[in-house]
Amino acid sequence: MIRTVATRAIRIPGILLAVTLAVSCAASTAGQHMPARSLDRFEAVIAHAPDVATDVERARQVLLAYRTLVQPLVANGPRLSESAMQRMFGTVYAAYFYTLSDEVLADLETPFDQLRSMDRVTTEDVRHFHGALVGGRRLDRANALAQEFGTGDDLPPMVVRMDAAEGPRIIRFTSEETAVVEPWQDRGLALLMTAHPGCGFSRRVLAAIRQDGALSQWVAAHGVLLAPQDLTGDLRVYSRWALGNADLPVRIAYRRDDFGSIDSWATPNFYVLKDGEVIARLEGWPKGRTTASVRQLLQTAGVRIP
Repeated sequence: MIRTVATRAIRIPGILLAVTLAVSCAASTAGQHMPARSLDRFEAVIAHAPDVATDVERARQVLLAYRTLVQPLVANGPRLSESAMQRMFGTVYAAYFYTLSDEVLADLETPFDQLRSMDRVTTEDVRHFHGALVGGRRLDRANALAQEFGTGDDLPPMVVRMDAAEGPRIIRFTSEETAVVEPWQDRGLALLMTAHPGCGFSRRVLAAIRQDGALSQWVAAHGVLLAPQDLTGDLRVYSRWALGNADLPVRIAYRRDDFGSIDSWATPNFYVLKDGEVIARLEGWPKGRTTASVRQLLQTAGVRIP
């Protein structure tokens, strides 16, 4: 069978996921068109996902569409062609990017295993699947995958000790390649700032807080600079950032859903919490903003910093 190949890009914040679409020159039956139409409809949902106001609502909408349009097709994986399997893997990966759902991550195993059985797994496929496993905190599985495909030098294993099994949890790095999952103490008054090492605004906030001595001391004692759960496969990106800013409490959210009161993980955002509930917030770090805005935010919650 002679085939031609076209590529379509799905734009996702922070990455450009290239989904390979192989179009057969042979005549297709009506039944063979059904999966393509469903995936087309789902990709339309994905295309509009960045326009949804909050992470919580975005994940809800994408998961609902996924369950309706894509999940029924995953079970048919063994009957899909190589090209259709490549598209399925990219589609399920995109769904996981937005939902961080264990349900979707489990489904991602199916097209990846089928591509492996066809001997058609690419280096990009391995990196995407590895990042999804790390994002889903399936670190043992991610480490095994890196060893299987010989990417261990680029993606070294992260040794993580579990000191918390449930509730709001954070990852605290103890070295470049070791970490502890521990409970986040959500009692009393606290400042949670979403931040990311790849975000220039986040880096500016850290520098500004550090220059404000009294605020820096208060944040060190009562705050956390929290990176979102995401699909970064090499956690050294975070460990190096955290260890390089050891005077401030830089951590990673173990699970986004652990923090139910945080509806947006855009960086940087500031949330004042009392016993785990948001009582005041400040979004973004536009040009000209200073730590005076953070001080004022805390003051609305009754915190006066000299």
